[in-house]
Parts: sequence; structure tokens; C-alpha cells
Amino acid sequence: MKKLLTILLALVLSCSFVLADGHEETEDDFDEKMDAIEEQLDELIERADEKDAKTEKARMQAKERRQENLEERRIRENVRTGEERAQMRESIKQRQNQMQENKAKIDGLKKALEVVKDGNARSKLEGNIDKFQKRVQRKLYMIKEAKVEDVDLQTGKIKIKTKEKVKYLGFIPGSSTKRFEISVDGDIKEEHPWYSFLYAEYDDEPILNQAEEVTE
Repeated sequence: MKKLLTILLALVLSCSFVLADGHEETEDDFDEKMDAIEEQLDELIERADEKDAKTEKARMQAKERRQENLEERRIRENVRTGEERAQMRESIKQRQNQMQENKAKIDGLKKALEVVKDGNARSKLEGNIDKFQKRVQRKLYMIKEAKVEDVDLQTGKIKIKTKEKVKYLGFIPGSSTKRFEISVDGDIKEEHPWYSFLYAEYDDEPILNQAEEVTE
């Protein structure tokens, strides 16, 4: 619109100039002036077209850059969101597996108590195992091969034998026997083997290649 107004204004001024001086000029002079006016108009139109072309090109380039930025941001957000979702799923899966494993260990201990025929005694012993679970649940995933080793039907005392992950001399992975004695009141006593000074319990990673187990 601005370009059109500029051209029209130039045309009006040029025509006015020609008409004002036309009575004193010959036909050739008039034609020369009209040719000069047309050249000026063509030049104005060409400049306006070039300016419009540059403006349109700049606008298209800005639009393309904006679209590229939006696409790059969308990709980054999708990647970040995807990684977070994957990490969350893996964390939930590990937690569920650990809970199932812990439950299986406790269920296995309770099943072992089925050898106790007296219903009242068995109920009491199961309650004690529940207390055992609450007491050691923080380290329950470290326990392997948990089983009821002995039941005292007179006192209600239970002895549970387990294997636990350890590191001998601070760097050799292996496992060691450990016993828990549970009284009728739910008190828990841990019994370590005589060589327990040679190892330390650890829970930083699963044992992939265990050293030869030391048993009592």
C-alpha cells in the first residue's frame, strides 16, 4: 500500500510538471520528459519491489528459525520426559520386585511353621515372625535362604537360619551363616559365627561371583 501511494504521488507530480510547461515545449521535448518520468517510475517500482522482496525474505527466514527452535525444544523436552519416565518405571519395577522378594521370604518362614500342629502355638509363632519382619525389614533383601531351623514348643522360641552377603577382609565377596533367635515376646537376638571378625556385611551391589561360602 505504501509503495502504491509513493508511485501515485510521483506520477501526479510528474504529470503536473509536464502540463505546466507543455504549452512552451515541442512534441519531442514532451516525449523526452515523459520517457524520463517513466524511467523514474520504473526505478521507484524496482526499488520498492526489491525492498518488499528483502522484507518478505527476512520474514520467511525469521519464521523458519522460529519453527526450528520450537522443534528443537520439543525434541529436547520429549527426550528429557522419556528418560524421566524410563527411570521412574525402572525404580518402580525394582521396588515391586524387592517387595515381592521380601514377602516371599517371610511367607516361606511362615510356611515352615506348618510343622507345628498346635494351632495356638502356631498362631503365636507367626506373630513373632511378623515382629521379626518389622525388625529386620531394612536389611531383609540381604538375607538369603532364610528358614526355620528350630522351634521350642515349650518356650515358643524360634531359631531362624539365614545366609547374608558379606565381604571377607573388606574386599572378597561371599556369604556367611547368620542366625536369629526370636523369643515368645518377640525379642530378637542375632547370632554370628566365630569368624565374623573376618567379614563385614554390605549392601551396595548384588554378588555376581560369590567366593566359596564358609559354613559352620
